[in-house]
Amino acid sequence: MLNVALLNTDNPATGQELSEQVQDSEPVLDQRSLASATIEDPVGLSRLKSDLAQNELFVEYVLADPHSYALAVTRTSARAYELAGRTEIETDASEYRASIRDQHANSTLGDALFRELLAKIPEYRDHSTLILVPDGELDLLPFGAITDRGIPLAESHTIATSPSATVFSILENKRAVDADPPLPYLGVAAWTAKAKVEGPVFRIFSGFSEVTPKPLPESKTEVETIASDLPKSVARVQGMASSAIRRASE
Repeated sequence: MLNVALLNTDNPATGQELSEQVQDSEPVLDQRSLASATIEDPVGLSRLKSDLAQNELFVEYVLADPHSYALAVTRTSARAYELAGRTEIETDASEYRASIRDQHANSTLGDALFRELLAKIPEYRDHSTLILVPDGELDLLPFGAITDRGIPLAESHTIATSPSATVFSILENKRAVDADPPLPYLGVAAWTAKAKVEGPVFRIFSGFSEVTPKPLPESKTEVETIASDLPKSVARVQGMASSAIRRASE
């Protein structure tokens, strides 16, 4: 609900307050340690490149008049591009947000924002994930709703935003450190056996009868099929009674 309210407000003060509430409601790093890390150890270009995956494009915007700028970084390149002025971009962004809020998204404005923010960055076409650092009123812009010839970017790209390159790098490295080792996959064959109807008095005196269950006929095929879909998997089939799949550690 906070994100919806943030999208629906045009008041900068209210937007800032809602942004802070969103941040407070999400699990993040200790704010003091994060703030000090961004000041004491700002990320360098080489480290930022190494933090990006092959399919990721990092774009940081700086809005100004008469021209704005975008720094586009991939794992192998870094280039700066000149964009439209701040006034033009922020006016279009504000009007486009208003049209979305009124449930009548203006595709002409959506296409204009695409031309202003991404069309001049050729790396955009070759990378399926965008990591964007917005500036000014772009903080409130739903980038996934921007349109390229009428098609929303969210249909062709995965889009994420970050406050800065340094914050992105810190969180990316923290995620790598905190990642749990891959858990084994386990599949157990289903059992089947004829049900034996016993009254409660009979069970009390005779005890539970021992029944040898039988695996379903297709259990072995099912387990081996699952194993073939897993990366680097090994299927272990113990007779026709049970089966297990585990992911190879190498």
